[in-house]
Amino acid sequence: MSCFSAGRNRTLGIKKLHDIRVPMPPIEAQRTFSKLYDFREELQRLQVEANAELTAFIPALLAKVFRGKV
Repeated sequence: MSCFSAGRNRTLGIKKLHDIRVPMPPIEAQRTFSKLYDFREELQRLQVEANAELTAFIPALLAKVFRGKV
């Protein structure tokens, strides 16, 4: 086969693991993303809440309309 295949099944030693550089975005970009994610979560919660209110409101409104109380 290839001369590069000999190391493919070797375990990764702790020293080599520590030497692996993992690229990370700048801390400000991470904070901005975190704030945007929190904002998205809040919007999603509000949307679920609004949908629940509308689901209850429409039948109540229709009942009033058909009874002539609107």
